[in-house]
Amino acid sequence: MQTPGRYSTMQQGLQLQPHAFYRLEAEVKGNTSIYVRARTSKRQGEKSDAYSAWTKPGKEFKKYVVYFPTGETGDALIIIGSTESSRPNTALLRNLAVVQEIQYESIGPRIELRETDAEPD
Repeated sequence: MQTPGRYSTMQQGLQLQPHAFYRLEAEVKGNTSIYVRARTSKRQGEKSDAYSAWTKPGKEFKKYVVYFPTGETGDALIIIGSTESSRPNTALLRNLAVVQEIQYESIGPRIELRETDAEPD
């Protein structure tokens, strides 16, 4: 990605599972910083929230991760971008992925735990 030293983005809309948690990840290296971002809304028509990670310049690829929830529609916008604070230069990105996180649901009544004086056998 060539960063022009001004606001510049690449983006892709995705239809994901509603009310789920996801991980956006990418490996990045280069002479400038960029951001990887997911934008989602809790409800259709509401303002979206941004979940971002800013990369740092470096000679070796470094993995960046952002966690984000989806709302009632499951819509997500994935953005790779730079701003005026990013120097004009190059950032290389690889292994860009959106992965659904495992969610555990509780089934049945809670099990109450109590502190006891007894030592385990």
